Amino acid sequence: MPEVNSTETLESLELDLPHLASQAAIELDMLLRNQKVGLRATKELASWLGKAFEGLQGGAGHEFLLAPPTEMLVARAFQRSQRAVTLKTVDDLFKEASKFASTLRAVGSDSERKTLESSRAFCAALAESAALYRHAKYFEAPMNPFRH
Repeated sequence: MPEVNSTETLESLELDLPHLASQAAIELDMLLRNQKVGLRATKELASWLGKAFEGLQGGAGHEFLLAPPTEMLVARAFQRSQRAVTLKTVDDLFKEASKFASTLRAVGSDSERKTLESSRAFCAALAESAALYRHAKYFEAPMNPFRH
C-alpha cells in the first residue's frame, strides 16, 4: 500500500465522503432487498478505508500519520453502528478499520445478511458523521474571541 499523507486522507475526500458513504449504504440496502446493484461506492469506500488504515497498521508512530478527524469519524461510525467492536486504543481502531475495509471489498450478492446489515449501518453512520463534520468545518462561523 502506498503511504497515505494525512492531508490527503480526509481532505481530498472530505466534501465527497458523506455522499460516498451514503451511496455505499444505499447499495448495501439494495443488496439486502435482493436487487441488482453495482457496488461502485462500496468498493470505493473500501479502497479509501484500506489506503487510510491498512497501509499504516502496526507501524511505529502510525497514529501520527493519519489526520485526527479521519480517526474520529471512523471511530464514531463504529460506535454509532453498534458493531460488536471495542475500541480502546488507536491500534484497535486501525485493526478494526482494516478488517472492515476487507469486509467491504468482499461484499457481494452471496454475502451473509448479518454482514450486509452491519456494513450498511456502518456506512450510514459514517455518512452522518462526515456530514456533521463537514458542516461544522465549513458552514459554522468561527467564534470571535472578542465578542460576548
